[in-house]
Amino acid sequence: CSEGVILYDEIEKSHPGIFTILLQQLDAARITLSNNKTYDLSKFFIVATSNIGAQVFQTMKHLSERRLQQTLEMQLKERFSPEFVARFGKFGNEILIFRPLKPEHLRLIARKFYLQILPQYKNSHGIEIKGFSPQIIEETLRAIDNTRNGARELRSCIERKIRAFIYSILLNENTQKQGWLGVNPDSPDQFMLYNEPEKEMIECKF
Repeated sequence: CSEGVILYDEIEKSHPGIFTILLQQLDAARITLSNNKTYDLSKFFIVATSNIGAQVFQTMKHLSERRLQQTLEMQLKERFSPEFVARFGKFGNEILIFRPLKPEHLRLIARKFYLQILPQYKNSHGIEIKGFSPQIIEETLRAIDNTRNGARELRSCIERKIRAFIYSILLNENTQKQGWLGVNPDSPDQFMLYNEPEKEMIECKF
C-alpha cells in the first residue's frame, strides 16, 4: 500500500515515548514498519483521536463555543508538547472537536444497527423478523447513557436486547418464529413478535 490513512486511536493512552517517535516520523515524513518497509507519509492521511476534554462536555455544557474551544485546547497542550500539537494544525481547521451525539443522531444509528442485526437471525436461527417498531428505538435509548460511550454502548445494548429475545424464543418451542418486532405492553423494556405490523413499522431487508 503506497497511500492511505494511518489512525492513532485514543493517542493520549500511549506511552510518552511514542509521541517522540511519532514526532520524528512526522518531521521526516517517513515511517518504517516491522517488515522493514518504508513509506512516504506525504501520501497518507494521519489521524489521531483523543478523549481529552471529554469531562468538559459533561460538566461545562454552558460554555460558549469559543470558551469551550479554549478550554479543550488548554487541556490538549497540558498533555502533549506544543510542537506535537502543532504538527496536526489549528483548532477549527485540522484539529476538530466532536461533540456528544444528540438524540436524533442516536435514533438514526440505532435504526441502522437494528436493520443490520435483525435479518441475520433468519438464516442462523430460523427466526424471521420482518420489521420493528420505532418504539423499540426509543426504549433502547432510555436504557443507555450516551454521554459516556455513545454509539459503542448503543450497539452493545441492542445486541444484548436482541440476544435475550432470541434466546427466549429458542427456549420455548411454542413461540412464533416469524413476525414484526415490538415492545411488550406489559413490560416496555422487553420485546415480542406481532403477527401484523403496527403503524410506522420499519421494514427489514433480507
